[in-house]
Amino acid sequence: MTEKQKNIRNRLLVFSLGIPTVLAILILLPHFNHLATTLTVMLVSAIASWELDPLFPSNTEQKNSYRPLAPLFGLFFPALCYLELQEIIPAESTIAIGMLLIAIIIGAQAFRRRPETFANIQNLVPAKVFLLLYPGAFMAYIVRTGFLENAPVLLTVFVTAVFLNDSAAYAGGMLFGRRNGNVLPISPNKSIAGFCSGYFGSILVTVIAANTMPNVFPGPISKAVLFGFIIGTASIIGDLGESALKRSATIKDSGSIIPGRGGLLDSIDSIAFAAPFFYYSYHLLFLSGV
Repeated sequence: MTEKQKNIRNRLLVFSLGIPTVLAILILLPHFNHLATTLTVMLVSAIASWELDPLFPSNTEQKNSYRPLAPLFGLFFPALCYLELQEIIPAESTIAIGMLLIAIIIGAQAFRRRPETFANIQNLVPAKVFLLLYPGAFMAYIVRTGFLENAPVLLTVFVTAVFLNDSAAYAGGMLFGRRNGNVLPISPNKSIAGFCSGYFGSILVTVIAANTMPNVFPGPISKAVLFGFIIGTASIIGDLGESALKRSATIKDSGSIIPGRGGLLDSIDSIAFAAPFFYYSYHLLFLSGV
């Protein structure tokens, strides 16, 4: 079996096991405003943050001192978002505590005692602030979606649209992308055929959803097409953005936790990036009356 065949086999295995598991959590466990989904998001975001942390250059000693905090950075925003929406903590607490943590990260550098560590501050501070915001703050919008009316439907449509975008893009690129690849140097394996196939996948999901559930996705079909296009664009950019980070760090995968996919961050980059776009575009297109 060739390496490409093994990769396809592993992708199919992960897809056949992972998607039903995710959908089961979304559909069968909606209790307490999708607490099970929130806990899953927290776990996934924590692991992804752990994988993301080494991609940034840093003094080894300083990196090791912050390394144990990486998973906590990842689960911070999803956890506080849930507590705030459940009214367990006051409104605006997530933003307030987030700003406080950023201030602590910056302010703590003023108390460094060893001059040889000063030069690395300019790398460490933006890296840790970025780690606090991504993927956690982006993934928190999945938690927010869980508090909307018809949340099980919305979460299912979101996950399906992103996954089908990724799968269709991969299949389209494999089948038809040989002569139209290398369109973006940051990710040379991507092709025009792959991008078009990905858009077809996400738009197909939103159009079917709008036709079968007009009470959840009211309005003309053009809104559903635009909705799918927005999700597809965010999914693609999320994947390319993580590719840029990996290329900058000169690594192929963020980890090896998922066979055929690499790290967990490699699998949730599109989901994380697309989550706020899904949340706000749904509000704009279907709830605001625009």
